[in-house]
Amino acid sequence: MAKHGPFESPEDLLAMRLLHQRDHQSWVDWFQASGHTAPQIRHGTVIEDSNVLLQSAIAGQGVALGHLPFVQDDLTAGRLVRPFELAVSSQRAYYLIYPRGALRDPGLKAVHDCLLEEAAS
Repeated sequence: MAKHGPFESPEDLLAMRLLHQRDHQSWVDWFQASGHTAPQIRHGTVIEDSNVLLQSAIAGQGVALGHLPFVQDDLTAGRLVRPFELAVSSQRAYYLIYPRGALRDPGLKAVHDCLLEEAAS
């Protein structure tokens, strides 16, 4: 932020290297939610691993989107900055997949119940 900011508008981020996790969709969603179109959104680096993505942002290799619970410590410590307050809910989901009848296993049943409880909260 000290080197390239401050950013006045989300479109200012287009001059930066955008770091993408898995594909370009998160940035597309974020720019749409900001009310700006970003035809040049398909530039930057695509990184599969979210930890590598965040470490790349911390190292100054580009601008990334992150899930607030996972980046809060880095924001608090000043390793990352949030140039805009806009937060976008992810349209992606996780699925727990298991064979029919597998919930008879007490260990799997415990994991299943714990995940559902966490997701509900």
